[in-house]
Amino acid sequence: MDVTLDIGRKLIDFGLADFFLLGLVGFFVIAAAFYKMSVRSQCNVIRQSLSKVKRSVEEAAAKEKAGRDELQRLLNAQNANMNRINQLKKTKSEQNRKPAELEKELEDLIAWCHAKNISVDFRRRQASRRAAPPGRKM
Repeated sequence: MDVTLDIGRKLIDFGLADFFLLGLVGFFVIAAAFYKMSVRSQCNVIRQSLSKVKRSVEEAAAKEKAGRDELQRLLNAQNANMNRINQLKKTKSEQNRKPAELEKELEDLIAWCHAKNISVDFRRRQASRRAAPPGRKM
């Protein structure tokens, strides 16, 4: 029992070195607490800036996707327009060939009519289709 009383007295008996050691430990505990608070504050600031960056990246990704979709739509429209232009060019070239074909057919028909001794006078036929003024007949 003397040993426990002796240990108790030594624990109760604080000297200058014990107070210095206790103060030093207290200083480090308080410094660690303030350091932890400052680190926590910095982490919160970093998290906030990270969330802002995430939002801006998501917005940029959405804009980029919309841009890609618009580009694809425009490319599809351009392709459709080029196909339509090619169709119109083909139709135009076919129509440009038709007058030459019709003229050749007309020449063949006139040659056939001459071979059969059938008179072909387009001016007279066209004049007969027009309404003649009164008192004048062809």
